Amino acid sequence: MSETPFWKTLDEVAAAINLSPRKLRSVIKEHNIPAMRTGRLMFLDDVSMGALKDALRLTPTPALRLPLRQRRSDMARALKVTAARLNGQ
Repeated sequence: MSETPFWKTLDEVAAAINLSPRKLRSVIKEHNIPAMRTGRLMFLDDVSMGALKDALRLTPTPALRLPLRQRRSDMARALKVTAARLNGQ
């Protein structure tokens, strides 16, 4: 006999991860997370919860891995190039 899926409402999930229901709805929409809907109610199962965790997981970008000094010099270089282009040089 198969197990019945475990469903949680959007409000229950939002409270569990400390987000507002409105923000959680936007995350679900932005990341195309599968969810069940009936009228205005939205439910998430185990598969949806896994997709939500993956969407909310932080992954460092390459720029954040650089030392601060390197990021500052890159920004200064970019500003110089932009200023030169604006001045027509």
